[in-house]
Amino acid sequence: MDLFTDQEREDLFVTAFEGGSSYWAEVSDPSPNSGSGDPASIGWFNHIQAGGVMHVYDCEEELGTVLLGTVTAESFNKAEALLVKDHRWVVGDVLNEQYDAESADIYFQLLVLGELTYG
Repeated sequence: MDLFTDQEREDLFVTAFEGGSSYWAEVSDPSPNSGSGDPASIGWFNHIQAGGVMHVYDCEEELGTVLLGTVTAESFNKAEALLVKDHRWVVGDVLNEQYDAESADIYFQLLVLGELTYG
């Protein structure tokens, strides 16, 4: 299911990665494109879209010790299906360009965890 455009996906991912989900999630691995000059969030998004994997850890535990989930290109389709099923208001916010850190966090939780767990 391609509910969102690549740009909408990237924007949501960046919003969550750079703050919307930082109260529960962290990535301990260095950005795969760290030398490109792009922010880590863009490096990770591009890496995932190219078939890579991103491991997300619990930020309240010792760095890199409690794996919460992984994000792959397939995770985006699964998260969007869950949004349509259970969180249609987020879909509306994104399509109307009215989303915020809360909407992005919900999207990121669905990407990583497959369900809402935090906040």
